[in-house]
Amino acid sequence: MKLLSAREYWITVVIGLVGSASIYAVVAVTQLGAPTGLTGATERYAVAQERSAARNGQKLLYASGSSGFYGVRCKRLSLIIGRPAVNFGLHGGLGLRYLMDRVMAASDSGDVIVIGPEWETYRGPRFGEYACDYIMSRRVEYLKSLPMALAFQLVLAAGPERVFTGFWSRLSNGVSPLTPPGPVVGVNECGDRVITPEDVAQGSRFAKNLGGNLPPWQTPSQHLTHDVDAFVAMGRKKGVRIVAVFPPLCITRPVDKMRVAAVNDGMRKFWMDRGVAVLGTVEDAMYEPGDAFDTPYHLIEPAAQSHTTKLGLLLSNSGVLQE
Repeated sequence: MKLLSAREYWITVVIGLVGSASIYAVVAVTQLGAPTGLTGATERYAVAQERSAARNGQKLLYASGSSGFYGVRCKRLSLIIGRPAVNFGLHGGLGLRYLMDRVMAASDSGDVIVIGPEWETYRGPRFGEYACDYIMSRRVEYLKSLPMALAFQLVLAAGPERVFTGFWSRLSNGVSPLTPPGPVVGVNECGDRVITPEDVAQGSRFAKNLGGNLPPWQTPSQHLTHDVDAFVAMGRKKGVRIVAVFPPLCITRPVDKMRVAAVNDGMRKFWMDRGVAVLGTVEDAMYEPGDAFDTPYHLIEPAAQSHTTKLGLLLSNSGVLQE
């Protein structure tokens, strides 16, 4: 058997790599829009919230992960502040970049965006595993709207296992289910999670005290900081007012007062350096472990009503709705 020369060897390696990359690229493109089953519920809720935003004129949009979906009642908030409010709380795994892009796309001139992501979202990746799955299977148009380098980064972040899972789903099921045409079960006209009598009666479905610890403040990565700057700039361009709030969280006692002060100062500085007002304090959003529904970020109904009232008063008294 003739041995390859060094030159022939490297040519073979390069051809193999190019061939493998080409096959992977074809598989990755082919599987776009194929459902994997992971994010179906998220899409149903998202569609309901976006329809609600489209129906209203000048409005307030509350943007967060699931802490807003479980902890803010925009139907009640609308009554307190005197303008339509839409709950854009969805899933923390979608990440800060997608959260900001999504709520900004739904906003119009004169709207107010209240942004209150969970603490982990500030220091998470641009596109985590859940976000990659959701965007590639349910929001392909959003993926196509991204700069090519960022779209490529998202597909790489998804990883080969997810890409080939989507490819198999494409072969098996075709495309994602059509957007549901009628009302979405579990969400009201303001995008709020609908509370069942069983939820109210039981308080916490799992009957546990699920307090957590307040994470230390950590400035977002350079990429996410750039995304926040772009979000704020787009708000100014569109005539959309942005304010930041602290996410509701059930805290185990005693509380580290030095950490509370550091988180207050860190988050306030981060947003105010960008010209965004911060309403309230960490303490305003702290709840008892017994107020947790099924995670420290998810409030039971009485606590959610209380948090909504506090949020409404903060907004009304701050003057941001009149500016």
